[in-house]
Amino acid sequence: MSLIRKVTCKLSHIYYERLSIKRHAVGKVLMLHWVDDNAKESEISPYHISTEGCRKLLKWLNGQNTIRLENWEQEKDFYALSIDDVPENFYHNVYPLLKEMEIPFTIFVNTTLLDGRGYITVDQLKEIARCPLCTVGSHGVSHSLYYKMSANEALKDLQKSKKILETIIDCPVEMYAFPYGSYYACGYQNKFLVMKVYKYGFGTIGAPITFPNTLPNYYLPRINVDCEFIKNIK
Repeated sequence: MSLIRKVTCKLSHIYYERLSIKRHAVGKVLMLHWVDDNAKESEISPYHISTEGCRKLLKWLNGQNTIRLENWEQEKDFYALSIDDVPENFYHNVYPLLKEMEIPFTIFVNTTLLDGRGYITVDQLKEIARCPLCTVGSHGVSHSLYYKMSANEALKDLQKSKKILETIIDCPVEMYAFPYGSYYACGYQNKFLVMKVYKYGFGTIGAPITFPNTLPNYYLPRINVDCEFIKNIK
């Protein structure tokens, strides 16, 4: 049964990516994870890019209609930048560039990772959240696969992460990014719960937001920025 579910979800993931090609692209939400100069990781992992690659990306975004993610419904032909997990290398390698180029960004913070080795601290989060370019979103508490959670467990995770982050930054947190983010990892029955707690939810289906909308507001698509994406920037 698990294998059948995995295959079905993978096919659904591919279906939504292909369907988006046939519809008008309203905008694209980009997703970053790790930005450092570990060349081996950058070559192997789809979630690592170099600092040079990041600078190239941000210079390019500076020439686009790059918006605050929470405003996507009011914009057309836009790009929005999001960062998941928020490792410490974001604070040192990306955050200064974003401020220098005045590019708006959203960080999706997993509360368990805060103060953990290799990730930002609570004090760094407070500093980043004070930046007028920044929007803070939630990436959950446990960074667990949602398909393994009951509806009650998933709802508690959604609510707890929101409460923790709002207490830290003293601002509303209205957006959520699913850990892992695939159709399978999110658990179809639990995606609906996001709208009970947050205004928008984001997954990892690599497609633009389209009109008509291919995916609902509780499971919006995002495009991962990897080395190949950087190479294709003109």
